Amino acid sequence: DMSYFYMGWVLDKCGDTDPQIDVTTIFQIMQGLPNNLVLDDPTAKGPYQFISLFTATVGEVISARGSVSDPSQIQPASFQVADKDKNVGPYGNLPMGNGNGSTIYRLREGIERFLITDINNPGAGSKAQSEIWVMADTISKTVKYFNHIPGGSNVLYMDGHVEFIRYPGRVPVNEGMALFLGTLLDRTRD
Repeated sequence: DMSYFYMGWVLDKCGDTDPQIDVTTIFQIMQGLPNNLVLDDPTAKGPYQFISLFTATVGEVISARGSVSDPSQIQPASFQVADKDKNVGPYGNLPMGNGNGSTIYRLREGIERFLITDINNPGAGSKAQSEIWVMADTISKTVKYFNHIPGGSNVLYMDGHVEFIRYPGRVPVNEGMALFLGTLLDRTRD
């Protein structure tokens, strides 16, 4: 269903003020896949952490699919690759993994403890489950694809509460995420 998106990893550096990267990187990886993806703005930038996670996962899935000889094992091999924590490179000298590390973690109970950025003051940089988003209504920079007009999204958090966030707002209902998700999802809906 294209009306919502689920993210199985903790994305804590995807705000519009976090490091951004050119989104054409995504399409360089996906050139061989059948699609009708066209960038509205080829110079656009999106959240480095999200794009790094996406490119790492897609690259590993493509590699895993190529190494499987039995066609019935292609999908299970892809799921095994996707169901893992991902190591991502830094942005310059800034670590882009969770908690200023190099790993983006899969969502799981107790994952918030990996988001501590200062071990000497764990309360200062930690996040509660009430701040870790899990899924949301699909967003886009194109208004017709919003579930809620004039624009916004219901966001489900790890503690189970749901909050409506107007677009543009905070993560995951911000411009960078809308550009990335919109570019991928808008083209597959038309």
